[in-house]
Amino acid sequence: MSKKENDSKHISRGWFFAGSLVAALALATPFVIMLLSSRGFNVKDLSSLGAVGDFFGGSTIGLLSIASILFIIHTISIQSKELSMQREELELTRNEMKRTREEYEVTNETMKLQQFESTFFNMMLLLDNIVKSISVGSGDENVGRKGFFQLYNYFPIHVQDNAEKVLSEYHDFYKDNQSDLGHYFSHITSVLKFIDNSDVKNKDVYIDILKSQLSTYELVHLYYFSNSDYAIELGPLSQKYDLLQNLDSSLLFENL
Repeated sequence: MSKKENDSKHISRGWFFAGSLVAALALATPFVIMLLSSRGFNVKDLSSLGAVGDFFGGSTIGLLSIASILFIIHTISIQSKELSMQREELELTRNEMKRTREEYEVTNETMKLQQFESTFFNMMLLLDNIVKSISVGSGDENVGRKGFFQLYNYFPIHVQDNAEKVLSEYHDFYKDNQSDLGHYFSHITSVLKFIDNSDVKNKDVYIDILKSQLSTYELVHLYYFSNSDYAIELGPLSQKYDLLQNLDSSLLFENL
């Protein structure tokens, strides 16, 4: 029990004892008066029984009234204590509900983050598998990320002497090689859209993870594709998240 509760309990008992003391004093007062009287006091000395009532009433009513007030204060004190305890219990209940709600929100946010990351890393794993499945021509040197290098070498042949029109020419180049690149660009777009549409905080963390998976020649192809008519969604998302941050501009054909 706290010091505050002990003090409140002692005060409440004090009012009760004070009221009891005053009530006892009120009842004893007539008899004390009779004992202290200078002559023997007898009921027969009173002219009527009504006078007896007046005597006792006059000597006790005031004190009994005080005792009643003290008992009322005692009752109020008890009720006040009970109300205080109820308020404390209500406050504890509110605090407990608040903690429960906060824990639920934290748990819910944690679950949402776990679901997001599970999906994101599965998408990154799928991206890696897509890259590994790319095969340009024949031979191991044309598979996976090496395939992007081979496609990079094919592009100048396709462009020939139209370097100033390289962006528009990539449109036709992609059309000819869509079977190798279409799934790749589509998945990159899906990953960016997934991050962009999510409520996850620190989106840049996941964008950086995606960037770290992009090889030198993947970035070159992403640059040209993002500026083509095919990249209706990838182009704006690529700019928004600076996807081509690590692009080596010296590899762009218009710089040759």
